[in-house]
Amino acid sequence: MLLKLDSNGKLVDIIDIQALINPFHHEVEGQPQWGEDLADPENYLKSDLRFLSGEHLPSCWVNSHYREYQTSTNHMKKGSPVPQYYGA
Repeated sequence: MLLKLDSNGKLVDIIDIQALINPFHHEVEGQPQWGEDLADPENYLKSDLRFLSGEHLPSCWVNSHYREYQTSTNHMKKGSPVPQYYGA
């Protein structure tokens, strides 16, 4: 998957897609796509990667606590329904 670096706009080919979508990994291995020769793979911070359109990576790929934030903000709003209990 091709992404670009936010710092300089250069392209990076992400090698490990599973690490990219795993919110517990903060770095991913990618191969820089500039210059004529193939470069050796390097590690990149997810926070410095963007889609080619310039959009940030989805929160569920970057933040392992994204669901907790959504749940806590629902309880703060007046009149919002309480999540159903699926209990054990």
